[in-house]
Amino acid sequence: MVWIEGETMPKMHRHEGFIRDLGIELAVLHSNKEHDNLEIYPIPLIGSNLERDNRLWLDRDPFVDEAITDFRSIWKDLNQRCVLHGDLWNENVIVNEEGRLTGLIDWEHSCVYDPHWEFRMIRRFIGWDGLETLIYYYNNNSKFSVKYETIKILDKFWMCHQYIHRIKKEDETSKLFKEYMDRWPECLYN
Repeated sequence: MVWIEGETMPKMHRHEGFIRDLGIELAVLHSNKEHDNLEIYPIPLIGSNLERDNRLWLDRDPFVDEAITDFRSIWKDLNQRCVLHGDLWNENVIVNEEGRLTGLIDWEHSCVYDPHWEFRMIRRFIGWDGLETLIYYYNNNSKFSVKYETIKILDKFWMCHQYIHRIKKEDETSKLFKEYMDRWPECLYN
């Protein structure tokens, strides 16, 4: 085990040096070819489960229906394969006192899938403009190229998945995710 100096990333963190560091670090991670023992993420299954759960739990919420339709328009294009951290959000990102990236923690969701999937949650902590900057650094340092619009669709899709997941668990944070959905795409974690 390696000790990583620093603290978890603040909920809103638009530090340009951090975003550059993260883009480069993800490019390096995604270039790793040692993924024989990792499972391929079951995205099509999640999509069909979301559709079923929208009918059963939400009586076909129009926002969720739209997210599913948007997702269907891109999921077959998510055909590149690389190692992903799989759970990239502020609690799993460590920064130093200057706000620069020092490491990623909590690797139990690591998997193999298209690199777009890695970016689905991070924009809620760095904003859309921060996401554009992150994509710039990532694409300039990676053999892969990710697209802003695809990540935007995945962000919406994953927010709906998290909302229904919390409703099913009777988790109080489902109300917060409903607020995020109501304000999407302007919602940011706070």
